[in-house]
Amino acid sequence: MQVLLYYFGTEAFCNKLKIEYETDDGYKTYEYEPTERDFYLKAPPITYTGIKIFFYSTNIPYRFLKIYKILFGLKKNFRGTDLMSASIDNEINILSSELASNKLSIDVLDQENVFNIVNKQGLAPALQENQKMKVYKIDGSSQKLLGNFYLTEWSNNSVDTASFEAQDLIGVLENYTFLGGMYRDYNAGKLIKEILAAAEVTDYEIDKELADMTVYGYVPICTCKEALQKVLFVIGGVCTTSEIESLKIFKTQNTVVNNVIDSDTKILNNTKVELNENVTGVEVTYYWYVNPTDYEAEEEIAQAESLKDEEITIYFDEPIVESSISCRFCTLLEAHCNYARFRVYAEEAGKVYGHKYRKETYKKTITRDRKDNVKANILTVQDVELINSKDVDRIANRILDYYQTYKTEVKVLAKDEIVGNLASVNTFNNSKLIGNITSISTDLVGGYISQIKIDNAILKEGTNVGYRCGQEDFYCGSTPFEEEMV
Repeated sequence: MQVLLYYFGTEAFCNKLKIEYETDDGYKTYEYEPTERDFYLKAPPITYTGIKIFFYSTNIPYRFLKIYKILFGLKKNFRGTDLMSASIDNEINILSSELASNKLSIDVLDQENVFNIVNKQGLAPALQENQKMKVYKIDGSSQKLLGNFYLTEWSNNSVDTASFEAQDLIGVLENYTFLGGMYRDYNAGKLIKEILAAAEVTDYEIDKELADMTVYGYVPICTCKEALQKVLFVIGGVCTTSEIESLKIFKTQNTVVNNVIDSDTKILNNTKVELNENVTGVEVTYYWYVNPTDYEAEEEIAQAESLKDEEITIYFDEPIVESSISCRFCTLLEAHCNYARFRVYAEEAGKVYGHKYRKETYKKTITRDRKDNVKANILTVQDVELINSKDVDRIANRILDYYQTYKTEVKVLAKDEIVGNLASVNTFNNSKLIGNITSISTDLVGGYISQIKIDNAILKEGTNVGYRCGQEDFYCGSTPFEEEMV
């Protein structure tokens, strides 16, 4: 066990202390002389059941000692010259056709070899997967949270360097399983809550408009990340962990410009502009799960060899009507469309019976007018069981709208840009692209420079320098456009 004594609040800190470790043979005493406010120590190689801490003096005489907290575990701050390199990649997917997770990469100078993997007396043995790592931007006396990350990999490239890779909470969702279900006009906010609860996530934000929507369809057994992606794709939401403690689910907006990126902001005035893929139509496959009423006899859907009085869970390959589930040689404890839990009471194998839902498949294609010289390009959407006849038009049109837009990439000195924000970018010939920031890759130690990608962008042409473009109004913050802004 590692013991962390963390002193905080004033420039005065304890510079002499004693710790008594209570063991079966009495107390073992060790004395320490901290030289800084944040003091870490490794517990001695003994088995102990309690500790007593005695503080004797502070580095500044006649000052009271203020203890911010005493933690058991391990806490290490990397700052300044400790950091050889550090970068954060933040990303969202506008359509939520996949859920991108934010990534952290750092290389640190480890002159004391405490993070050397082969040093069994160091701190490396205390590292563990999903170890939390908080990243702050320090600006003078203030600090801003850039995100919480969870350790995935660590290595040594030399005797005195250590490398760490970490992902955000969205990536961690991949490690948890959601058991799915069949949902009939089910509240989206409630379903998202159940998905995140399966990953032990209770602290999150969600836009009320998205939370109040309903979903209809089926979710198979999958990871919590996959389940959340399915819901967000259908309701039109995105999620991020950028600059917040946990997770935020929201709908991107195209009205209020949050960030203005002009020639003075861009590094070398370098701008790359592309069109999104030319999609002329979208074909959506959707499903209807029907409770069959024309079955003739019960159907055996699973069996398991098990010991008497043993509790067992059987998982189904296809959804089963819950009310039809029964069993023999066992007591049914829980019936679910994706699994059944029962206890065997006989020497024979437990057998489970039930009827599968009948899966009806439908397709709908929505197209846009195209010029004669433009080749038809139909995008197919399938294997999303939560799409139903009520949602198919809305989803198909949202996808089509996206593929009529531009995307651009710029390099800037990072300021207050956040993924999901609406940004205005000066491009060529006094034109602007206005779209949502979907990716920010920031070098945290090399000048705080960000490579920013903006997607779902519309082109606004003209020589105006305000925020009114064409026949539409765009404005920054909460201040609408006024004529004198031009």
